[in-house]
Amino acid sequence: MPITIKPIHNTTTYRTRTQTTSNNTAPSFKSASFDEFSSARRTLKIQIRGCEIPLLLDEYPSLKDMDNNMLKKHIEPGFKNILSGFIFPVLDEHKGIDTIIPNCVMVEDPSGKVADDIINFAKSVKDMEGGMNYKHVPKQPTIPDAQRGLYYALQESLQNFEKTGKRTLIELDDFCKLVDKQAEFKVTEWMKAVTTRCADKYKATIIFKTKDSGKFIEEIIEPHRIGVNVLTKLPYVADEIEEIAPAIKETAKETGKKAETALNETKDKLTETTKNVTQKTEHIKNEAKDTIKETSKNLGKSKLFKNKKFKLGSILVAIIGIFVAGKDKIKKFFEQIGNNNKENKK
Repeated sequence: MPITIKPIHNTTTYRTRTQTTSNNTAPSFKSASFDEFSSARRTLKIQIRGCEIPLLLDEYPSLKDMDNNMLKKHIEPGFKNILSGFIFPVLDEHKGIDTIIPNCVMVEDPSGKVADDIINFAKSVKDMEGGMNYKHVPKQPTIPDAQRGLYYALQESLQNFEKTGKRTLIELDDFCKLVDKQAEFKVTEWMKAVTTRCADKYKATIIFKTKDSGKFIEEIIEPHRIGVNVLTKLPYVADEIEEIAPAIKETAKETGKKAETALNETKDKLTETTKNVTQKTEHIKNEAKDTIKETSKNLGKSKLFKNKKFKLGSILVAIIGIFVAGKDKIKKFFEQIGNNNKENKK
């Protein structure tokens, strides 16, 4: 995806293989303007450091259907960071201007949708005269293999610089794995050393993408290691909502099932409890009836009560009082009555 860097003002220019480039050391961060040549050919024009960089959005799949406000707010700042912090310094160095080449360029894209296009934009430096070589180190099955792949790429970068005088942009797919908080200490220490000096010692810049830099060891994201940090946070849009909608529905369905199960279990427990209470109540009532019946019978036989004229209400009160006192006391009471009857007969 070649880009064209056009001077806005009269500046010294030099030719690249595929485009005209220019440099003006006075940065000018003007807002981008947008031209629509047709519904299928839209161009984002970025103005920076006295230059204009038109990007044909058809060449950037994740960007071509974005509306202008989205591009300006969430994409343009990232492209400007790549230009000012990486591409222009490389071109400045080629012209003999003292500058700082970043050790690493990080593209952090939580959505995972636009990182590839932003990295492709950065890779366009390889097509410029005075630009960089390019080396891709793909994902490896193990961490030692990933370390080995990076080591060989750094050695190759140094050799190419000695032959051509051009630095190398290394795209490292396993960067996140090598600097993760869960990685072994010796691995992260090695990466700290590499990312501190790769631009100076190996004449290379490492570029990588991530969805969450919060998983990295803290030292890695320091500015002297990651010189260019592009953070792109896209808001949820219609297609993303459609993607997560099934998960939301499934979660709601599972939650509903769990709630229904819990409700049924509660109902069963309440039914069982009610049944037990009813059975116990019925048992107590039956025991009370039997006790009252037996008490009435024994009181009727008692000589004590035959000699006394009790009213029915008094007898019932006495029975209830005895029942409340407990079975053991009732038993003792009847035994005492029995003993009194024997003594009276004598």
